[in-house]
Amino acid sequence: MEGSRNYDESDCGYEVDDKRPNSAGLPGVGLSCTGVAEQRYSAAAISGGKTMKASVLYRIASVLLLLFVVPHTLGFRQTIPEWGVGSVIGSMRSVHFDAQGFNRTYWDLFSAFGLFFSVFLLFAAVLAWQLGGLPAGTLAPFERHTAWALAISFAAVEALMWKYAFTTPIVFSTLITVCLVAAAWLSARPSSG
Repeated sequence: MEGSRNYDESDCGYEVDDKRPNSAGLPGVGLSCTGVAEQRYSAAAISGGKTMKASVLYRIASVLLLLFVVPHTLGFRQTIPEWGVGSVIGSMRSVHFDAQGFNRTYWDLFSAFGLFFSVFLLFAAVLAWQLGGLPAGTLAPFERHTAWALAISFAAVEALMWKYAFTTPIVFSTLITVCLVAAAWLSARPSSG
């Protein structure tokens, strides 16, 4: 057939007719089949022949998480004199209280929760990297639920950043959330080869 290409079995063995638009109305990628193969070629046509893989998005999220955790851990207890918070920080460090048998300050609690968040970010980076290493289309229900739980937790982190933080953590949390949600969505789709 003139204007057609045959793809091998890894491409579902369907014939692609370049002259007939597909269900998305894209010229040059009309398929004589429907379903997964058509979705894959439609996505390829939209992105200039390249499809984004969940594994790449997970790896990008992992790197962003590492880039987020380092300045957070090094900087969350730093202050800038122009902020005028020296007396507040001084009070947080000097006022002691007993909490369930431990003598603590608010600075101790602030430090503990900031470091807790750093540990969570490191865990999330490792988890995202591991999710990115799983073969495409092999996510069992447990892994899919884990992928969505990670994505949803970062959507919550993003909301908290918008409410309480400033530009840098907002940008990082937004980019991480976008990568994790897109990767979880792509991971839930049937494998297309």
